Amino acid sequence: MRREEDRTREELLEKYGPHGKGRGRGKGETAAFLFLLAGLAVLIMGIAACAKKQDGGLATALPVPEDTAIMRVTAADAPDPVPTPAETADAGERLGTGHYVQGEGAEWNLILVNAWNPLDPDYEPPAFTALRNGQSADTRCYPDLQRLMDACRAAGNDPLIVSSFRGREKQRELYVGKVNTLIAEGAGREEAERRAAAEIAAPGCSEHQLGLAFDIVERTKQVLEEEQEGTGTQRWLLEHCWEYGFILRFPKDKEAVTGIVYEPWHYRYVGKDAARKIHESGCCLEEYLEAEEQGGPDAGTGTGSPAAGRDELRDKIGNYPIRLMYTHGQEMCQFTLTETDAELIIAGPTWQDEKKGLTWTFGDGILTISGGWDERFRFDDEDKSFTSLADGTSYRSYAME
Repeated sequence: MRREEDRTREELLEKYGPHGKGRGRGKGETAAFLFLLAGLAVLIMGIAACAKKQDGGLATALPVPEDTAIMRVTAADAPDPVPTPAETADAGERLGTGHYVQGEGAEWNLILVNAWNPLDPDYEPPAFTALRNGQSADTRCYPDLQRLMDACRAAGNDPLIVSSFRGREKQRELYVGKVNTLIAEGAGREEAERRAAAEIAAPGCSEHQLGLAFDIVERTKQVLEEEQEGTGTQRWLLEHCWEYGFILRFPKDKEAVTGIVYEPWHYRYVGKDAARKIHESGCCLEEYLEAEEQGGPDAGTGTGSPAAGRDELRDKIGNYPIRLMYTHGQEMCQFTLTETDAELIIAGPTWQDEKKGLTWTFGDGILTISGGWDERFRFDDEDKSFTSLADGTSYRSYAME
């Protein structure tokens, strides 16, 4: 066959010359030559396509970072969310996971999206507002988002939104890229899917697709790492974001509930009323929504009831009043908790300030003080200390006699 092809080529060259012009041949013969070459090209492509099809075919590969693509995951192979509630599974099937499954009819600002509550594939915010550097947000939350950013800057910080609304395909690209990165590092396919889903939600399971979630960082420290929590921007946001209707979506010690690791940069808009309740109780969004659905006078606290929180703290430290104290040189900050309220004294060598009638709640290891002085503390069972979530200051505690 090769010889036949060579012979045919030699005859064509002899007849038409190396560039198809021939030796004194007319334009009609030149056209015939070009037509013949085109036919041969089509024939060769057809043969190659058939061979490819017989070999099983190849699906179109999803975009994957070239420096991490060792085992490419294609669109046909795109992994399901891990844990794996198929997007077509009914609520009853997902309830078997032991995680809260939200019912239908949720308000737009309280739609829950996670591995157990996948978003409708056709969902898209009704309207977008364009932000700087190519970001965008659901228009309904934009006014509060702008006020949050303005207030953070006015406090001397320099916040920057590095991620906001993401469509389904962009989310798929990020997730598959993470899977490939982990495989490149030596993880097996199954392990890579599981670990990837804990850091980057699978497509349909990310609330970035709502247009209500925002990754906010310090402009001078644009890294999505746990060290972000030490920046002035994050300390301010953690203390004040609830005032504008936002919550830190994936807090520490809630990974088992949210399915996502701690992210001290990821903020979600839920509205001012829900944000206040979540802030005061120390719960996460899943816990708040489940408590709200169950109803009752203390729904949404995430702690059962204020009385239960008071009893729990008494069991941990001792009878009331309970005192939390921090000293630095000649300066002192002291909270006194009674069974009904709290008061604060801040004093220095020549001055003293007091705030009385504060309220407090305790649950899930978080003490929340509000009502004129808003601060949250994480309780350490080992040394009975409280650490401020705003600035990391440690307060020793004891029961007053």
